[in-house]
Amino acid sequence: MLIISIDPSSTKTGIIGADYDSEQLLWCATINPPKTIKGEPVPYYLRMSWQLEKLAGYVNNYCPDRILVEIPDGKTRTHHPERKSGFGVWGFAAGAIWAYLRGFSPETASRLVAISNVWTRGSKKRLRKLATYQQFPEIYDPKKDGGLDNDRGGDMADAWIMAHKWIREEKTRVLVSKVSEDNHTEQKKIDLYGNKFRY
Repeated sequence: MLIISIDPSSTKTGIIGADYDSEQLLWCATINPPKTIKGEPVPYYLRMSWQLEKLAGYVNNYCPDRILVEIPDGKTRTHHPERKSGFGVWGFAAGAIWAYLRGFSPETASRLVAISNVWTRGSKKRLRKLATYQQFPEIYDPKKDGGLDNDRGGDMADAWIMAHKWIREEKTRVLVSKVSEDNHTEQKKIDLYGNKFRY
């Protein structure tokens, strides 16, 4: 199963491809819209239009089985007073990506998974970047394009860690469901007297 995971931003969106079964990072990239054109700043809502066009290319090229998108759910304010407006812009970016993919096609909409932004609680961005590099130095390499030096905001690393956490949680959910189903099937084999039927 191929997973695409997206860490939204109005300035640099992190996007990665991962394999569900092997839990491996396959590739990572960022979508970087122009911040200025002919010396004039580009408003964030126009930067998002540019990003969505690029995002469509990834969806069409890879045809992922699941698309994970981080959304502002649960953590809706920042502890940094100087960044309050930035958090609102980030929410706009996440919402734009989610809405765009929902309307992309019925197949794409059915593969979307919303990831609450509370998943980062208790972990530091620097350590998430380091963990990604230690796991996949050939893909997430500071000496190459797409590495630490080009991921100052940790956008690609966060997209990967978010995907890996979801994969682990999804596998646990499937396993628990399977065990519960097996137990339910076993229970059906017990008659009113508490004796198992013999086959």
